[in-house]
Amino acid sequence: MANINNYYTLPFYKKVMYKIKEKIKNFKLNYVKLIVLAVFLIFGATLYLIAAKDDNQFVSRQPYNTEGFIEKDDIDKDNVTLSNTRFNFILDTNTTHFSIQDNVTGAIWSSKPDGSNLPEDVKELFTIYYERTLESPKAMGVNAESIKYGNYAFREIENSLEILYTVGGKHETSIDDLPRMIPVEKFEQRIIPALQAIADNDSKVRRNLKFFTTQYTLYKNESTGETYYYLRDIDSSDGIQILYDLLFIHSGYTQDDLIEDNKTFGFESAKAIPTFQFSVKYTLTNEGLDFKLINDSIVESSEFQIAYIDILPYFGSGNIDSNGYVMIPDGSGVLIDFNNNKYTSLPYSKRIYGADNAISSTTAKTPEPQENITLPMYGMNNNGETFIHLIEEGASMTSLYSGFKTEYSSNILKNKYVYSYYRYFIRERDAYIFSGIGSDQQVTVWTEKFNTEDFSSKLMFVEGDEQNYVGMANIYKDYLVDKGILKADFDKTKNGTFNLALLGGYKTTDHFMGIPYEKVESLTNTNQAKEIVDELLNEGIQNINLSYQGWANDGLKPTYMSNINFNSIVGTKKNFTELANYLKTNNVNFLPEVYVNTAYTDKNIKVKDDVIYSMFWSSVTRYDYNQATLLPDHSTTPYYSMIANNSVDFMKDIEKEYIDYGFDSIGFIDYGSELNSSFHKENLIFRNDSINYFNQSLNETKESFNEIMVRNPLMFAYPHMTYALDVATSGTNYQIVDQSIPFVQLVLSGSVDYSGKAFNVDDSKSFDWHKLKAIETGSNLNFTWSYENTVQLTTTEYSNYYSTYYKNWFDDAVNTYKELNELGIYSSQLVNHEILNNDGTVVIVTYANNLSIKIDYNNLTYEVLSGVIL
Repeated sequence: MANINNYYTLPFYKKVMYKIKEKIKNFKLNYVKLIVLAVFLIFGATLYLIAAKDDNQFVSRQPYNTEGFIEKDDIDKDNVTLSNTRFNFILDTNTTHFSIQDNVTGAIWSSKPDGSNLPEDVKELFTIYYERTLESPKAMGVNAESIKYGNYAFREIENSLEILYTVGGKHETSIDDLPRMIPVEKFEQRIIPALQAIADNDSKVRRNLKFFTTQYTLYKNESTGETYYYLRDIDSSDGIQILYDLLFIHSGYTQDDLIEDNKTFGFESAKAIPTFQFSVKYTLTNEGLDFKLINDSIVESSEFQIAYIDILPYFGSGNIDSNGYVMIPDGSGVLIDFNNNKYTSLPYSKRIYGADNAISSTTAKTPEPQENITLPMYGMNNNGETFIHLIEEGASMTSLYSGFKTEYSSNILKNKYVYSYYRYFIRERDAYIFSGIGSDQQVTVWTEKFNTEDFSSKLMFVEGDEQNYVGMANIYKDYLVDKGILKADFDKTKNGTFNLALLGGYKTTDHFMGIPYEKVESLTNTNQAKEIVDELLNEGIQNINLSYQGWANDGLKPTYMSNINFNSIVGTKKNFTELANYLKTNNVNFLPEVYVNTAYTDKNIKVKDDVIYSMFWSSVTRYDYNQATLLPDHSTTPYYSMIANNSVDFMKDIEKEYIDYGFDSIGFIDYGSELNSSFHKENLIFRNDSINYFNQSLNETKESFNEIMVRNPLMFAYPHMTYALDVATSGTNYQIVDQSIPFVQLVLSGSVDYSGKAFNVDDSKSFDWHKLKAIETGSNLNFTWSYENTVQLTTTEYSNYYSTYYKNWFDDAVNTYKELNELGIYSSQLVNHEILNNDGTVVIVTYANNLSIKIDYNNLTYEVLSGVIL
């Protein structure tokens, strides 16, 4: 790269093209390599065409106000202390590590593990990762690149302390900082005379001048006749510093001279060095410690753009002598025990609020079965003391990591450190693997524009006897109620809610005179819906929530529902209005369900304008996955994720339609349960933008709906909704995970009417397992039914509905509803949960009405230990 002086300022795709050219130069061609070369050329051309479309330029943030900061070298004390009636926050000014003392419990929490001789990486506070096109992001920790050199400053405001870190930059002089060749005229007429003039009065410069003239020697190129002064090789850092000081401090030689001389003689100028700046703020409150990463304070360059920042990875961490666990609200919640002997397992890592459909690397093949993190927080119990770390701002741009850092000697475990922390994304990024013969090349792309949200979080500490995940749930619930995210309480009735989704139509192929055509068939029409409801009412089933999927727009895989088109075989507008009136008369809640984020086929949409874009500058088209190949099955109906800003107009349209049909409630299949970006150059949308559009759309329309149902809701949906369906009753079974717990339900119980997944659709577990989970979690019953037998669906793209024929489930559903109502779990609140064995298959749950139940998943039984069965 010696002839490319501006390499580090090039756009990433030009850097890639340049590196490919460098590879080609050194290629010894044979037939196999010719093929590989062709692949590289195709890859390069493709990448160039994709990336060259991006004419967004890097934009720096406005200068951050640093007034009032005191540099580390000017601080005259070793500690800064913040205090209130409950907590003392003490920060070491020499390391910026801190501790929090809880005056109520006596616990002391630290930003690093206890112990001496800690490995350097477990003492890390923050790590910046910056983007690289052909490699993974490069890490720079504040300990090695800021604190070591004292490059940080403090600012105290009331009960807050802000720290401004400068990370990276040039810490020592190298030979690359010196001109390798200097023109004779410049050397003899400018540099030497200037140094000699100083040497007459400065003995140190006089001594060093002799060294200088022996290092820069006159050289004549015999082939060109050109003469210049050439720098001899030098390894001594002291010698390099002497030459640098003489040139740049004493002789008047400048950086502009260096760039000019390097260009003249064909040398690459000194490489740009990554340098960053960011500020964090700690605020002590009576609840605990508030933390903020201030986005406006970030300084970066176009050459080195920040991908993400790891935040306080070892706060509260235990070591080899510690007992405890990490609690993560994955699904219903999971525990990772400090001493589970799974120290070499893959660490836990997951994006909060789930995957993003605009990130192609997450949708290229069938994802592993897993649950989402629906609540942006985690908790830790260490030696009987407990805290939670919740996110107040920036959750949608954050991932959660947890695992073990270990130290071995002669294959014997000497120490281990548990970590759990947040990774905050400044930019979104994606990757593509270009495969060749014998080699693959991953190319990373990212957004030039950056997320502008601060990352704000809160550390809260459990007091009292509940130093466990139940205590975590209680303080988190109190926080959510205080913020208006959850209700303090909702009206509980003696009976639980019976949630029933009916399936309407589906598309199939028929033939007329040998010519294929598509038509809609019915699984449940409006008259059949009435018949099913009548049967339930006759059995004494109360509090029925009846939702309807596939009721219009070609059925279960509907075209975009901003315009409603009824399929008469399922029901006309008149039929559905009559159904709504019938259900209201019989006190049955009717919640016709719609897709907001999803459109099947391109009917009713403009793909170019309405569909999310990937970072490879194409609209995202998706298909169901083939379970054999695990790849998208292009024979199935294509579907599209809609750009989030469309949702505002969509909700206004659907509001008018529902009012016209007499529908006073609504159910969402995909709204409030998934979160997508879009990377169109003229309409860049981050995930936090999508949340803002979600809130705007419902704030403007929800007054028209008596009740709102959301399936598998993410936390930001809770303030808007009445019912939460498909709430996970277990967590993802990763190798590092030890047990599932009903943490989410402990938070929601008494504030939200929630149910688990449909018993008959989630067939990975037995009916009895689902019943026990309902008891353990306090979940209402949930079923998905069709009036017609669905055996014919098993060979279609609707095969996931094969087990919905209602007559196969009716009796068990009715009996289970009555059984759980008699237990009394729905007339009270879930207040405690205990695990009785290592794998969590035997538990005891307790409700506020003193009902205590022992559940054994090994033999699928339960036993009432105390309380009165109704």
